[in-house]
Amino acid sequence: MRNSLFLFVVLIGVTLIESAGAAQLPESASQEAQLIKRAKSGDTDAFAGLYDIYIDDVYRFILHRVGNKQTAEDLSSQVFLKAWDNLGRYKMQGLPFGAWLFRIARNSV
Repeated sequence: MRNSLFLFVVLIGVTLIESAGAAQLPESASQEAQLIKRAKSGDTDAFAGLYDIYIDDVYRFILHRVGNKQTAEDLSSQVFLKAWDNLGRYKMQGLPFGAWLFRIARNSV
């Protein structure tokens, strides 16, 4: 698990460095859907875009629940690792991708 988490963090880190922080927020649900579709096909840049959109909110949600910054950082990383590992099972049902992430976060706390 730790090796997978490390690899995931490295992949996301490299992607974020390559994009020089120029994450593109989706202007609509259809743009988010495109990011999800690309991420499901293995596009780490697309998943990094989803990460950029949701990481702060997921982190704050978890921090509020656990009250410890280090634990919140670790759990936030685990949420995105679980999301990446299970992305093939994600089904768009008219809710934002964040709803699925928050369910994973809630179950992780």
